[in-house]
Amino acid sequence: MSRTPARIRRATGDDILVRVGRTMVPTPRALELREETRELVRRATAVLTPVHDLDLARLNRHFTVRGHDALLGVLAAPLIARTGATAPNVRLSLLAEPSADQRDPTRGQVDLEIGASEPDRPEISSEVVGTDRMVLALRRGHPLAKGKVDAEKLGRMSFVTVSRRGRLHGAVDDAFAERGCAGG
Repeated sequence: MSRTPARIRRATGDDILVRVGRTMVPTPRALELREETRELVRRATAVLTPVHDLDLARLNRHFTVRGHDALLGVLAAPLIARTGATAPNVRLSLLAEPSADQRDPTRGQVDLEIGASEPDRPEISSEVVGTDRMVLALRRGHPLAKGKVDAEKLGRMSFVTVSRRGRLHGAVDDAFAERGCAGG
């Protein structure tokens, strides 16, 4: 395995991974290759995997799903009903999101995480299955209620965001950063 990174560097002409502190971080070229590589690995896996049908009625496994408690509250009943009907020996654990800003889904404790952020690690696959939008609620007569509200105008106002999980950074911060604005 220790020779694999050297072979990848020779083949691509790029370091692919560089050390930053104690961790290895993908280079910009590695990030460019990520989707194509993911697709190649998926196709190779499909070619090399023996053909057999998964018998859900005989599957005996425990799956852990983690996500926002409101979302899991909506999904739990139909997920449990469908699983019970098609895979009666499968057990499910539904966990609320962790309270920390950083989480590590690569530790093998969670099989599926449902969240609002795309993972920043190339070894984790993700798929957008839906979108949501944030809403700004104002009292009647509030200065922002006049005219169009944009990120720059909102960023000049004092406001509070609330995190039920104690996170110090969230979707509002990301939205401001995308637009190059400072927030509340």
